Amino acid sequence: MQRLLLLCAIWCFSWLTMVAQAAPEKVCKIDSDFHKVALQDCSAAIEAEAVPPHLPVLQERQRGQWVKLSLPSLSHDAILDLGIPDAFWIEVFARTSTASDTPNSGWSTLMQLQPQSTFAERPVLHRKLLLQLAASAQAREIYIHYQTHGKTPLQMHLYAERNFGHFDAMNNLINGILFGLMMVVVPLVVLVFRSIHHSSYQIYAGLVLANLAFLAQVEGYGFQFLWTESPQMNMRMPGILALIVALWHVAFAIGFLQMRGRMVKLYFWHIGAFWLIFLVMILHALFGIDDLALPVAFSYSILVLVAAVRGVQLKVPAARFYLIGTSVEVFFVVFMLGISITFANPFPFISALDYPKIGYMGEAIFFAAAVWNQIRLFNERQAEQRVRRLAETEQLLQAEQAKLEALEKAKQQQLQLASASHDIAQPLASLRFAAAALGQKVENRAVAEHLEQTLTYAQAMLRDMIARAREEHVTAEEEIDVHQMLQQLTREFEATAQQKSLRLNVHDSQLKIAGSSLLLYRILSNLVSNALRYTAKGRVVVGVRRKSEAAVFQVWDTGPGMDPVQLAKLSSAFERGPQAEQAAHGFGLGLYIVNSLCRQCGYQLAVSSEPGKGSVFSLSVPLIKRASSLPL
Repeated sequence: MQRLLLLCAIWCFSWLTMVAQAAPEKVCKIDSDFHKVALQDCSAAIEAEAVPPHLPVLQERQRGQWVKLSLPSLSHDAILDLGIPDAFWIEVFARTSTASDTPNSGWSTLMQLQPQSTFAERPVLHRKLLLQLAASAQAREIYIHYQTHGKTPLQMHLYAERNFGHFDAMNNLINGILFGLMMVVVPLVVLVFRSIHHSSYQIYAGLVLANLAFLAQVEGYGFQFLWTESPQMNMRMPGILALIVALWHVAFAIGFLQMRGRMVKLYFWHIGAFWLIFLVMILHALFGIDDLALPVAFSYSILVLVAAVRGVQLKVPAARFYLIGTSVEVFFVVFMLGISITFANPFPFISALDYPKIGYMGEAIFFAAAVWNQIRLFNERQAEQRVRRLAETEQLLQAEQAKLEALEKAKQQQLQLASASHDIAQPLASLRFAAAALGQKVENRAVAEHLEQTLTYAQAMLRDMIARAREEHVTAEEEIDVHQMLQQLTREFEATAQQKSLRLNVHDSQLKIAGSSLLLYRILSNLVSNALRYTAKGRVVVGVRRKSEAAVFQVWDTGPGMDPVQLAKLSSAFERGPQAEQAAHGFGLGLYIVNSLCRQCGYQLAVSSEPGKGSVFSLSVPLIKRASSLPL
């Protein structure tokens, strides 16, 4: 944990140091060959009372904020970047130092955008609010009257017009790299979601996309390309997108930290936070009420940090990376951006609009580390389960083979006993005839009666032995109740189907069949499990049909299906279909185990599949046969 925190601190410090070193020198003096100049020392916030009273202001002077910018003479044309992408309204006025003392003389209106002004009404059609300043040998005073979200400060820069295209292209390139790196996370987390069947990773993909949408909006791309004719919508979108990000974050936190099972109280707190954020988002979208957005975001940031710390204490996998990523996001996006908008930017050399970039990028990096950590743990578990499943299957086959051999041996012994008893009965019958002949003489009658009684007793014993053998005659197969087996399949896989929003239809049957219930259930459970695993939508149907001397179990699915070449490969160990290979599904042992068990039991397995439509697995099992009577 200490190493991870140290890594986070080093990363943040390096980023701030890099930005600080790259920041331009804060001087108001502008050289004749300037390229880019920061204007912090040339500007200052002023009160409405200090503004010249004769400015042609459309908005009330007491509303919004006033900024005075003092520019020296310019040797060539320049572009003034006001440092914000948009505003509810903004008015910019300029006056040269050589203007007469007449109050109304020398003033010019550089920009006057109202709440209903479209993108096309900007003086410079750019995603940021820009002004063109002509070269002038005289100094100028520029007054800016504006209102935007909170108290977002103007961090103005002056560019030489001939060099502005270069700086703008570099800024777009940096944004493209940042957005591209975050976009890489989306297919990554989708891949992980499909491999370990955990919805939190799919939710995180949505979170990343929401982050990108928010960053694109605060960079001004939304107004430039999407809602150019809807200024009111443009001003509401930052708050809406920020709240959407929070909603995705709540959903991700619940799943990733396994709150429902491990943190019940925090789970209900997050559910409440979700609906509160949703309500605030609706109010903001309908009525433009954005005053609640920042307090709600700050409150939720505390809640999510508490949940992250609790996840580390409970040793939730990858919770430490989650804690660091969340801390970075909360610090820059909620704390630093909130302070900059509400009070003032504590680091003037960094644009307040750069804080979301830093926070979301840091979050993406550490969450990517969490994802890879989950992959590593998952692969280790997969390897252990792979070996264990093969060993269990081998032991199961050996146990069933030993059972069959024992039953067959007992059967043979009983048949041998019955056969010997039958053979002995024949000479005893002959002795009975001899005793009867002997008893015809008076002197031998006593001996004959004794022999008759002894033979009667012996034959009675043989009849009892044969009857007992007939009653205890053992067959090598047991009777399987198909109804109970299908009910057991329903209980085992119903929850899995519901989790994937699939329909599991199991058609009941009252058939009785011969075989090992353990092996047959193992075969059917493998088939149903595979069908549910690879079916993304639709249903899985399990049923049984009676055909002449066999019962045919069938498992239907609406999955991706397979072509004949793929089907031929699946009977081998560790072979998987293309969909499974792409998503790292399973072990490649399902059908191999099924085929091994079918050979052991004498069952027949047939597969019918069509790419894009699904598959049908048919298992033919002989019906139960009653044992015939033993010979006497």
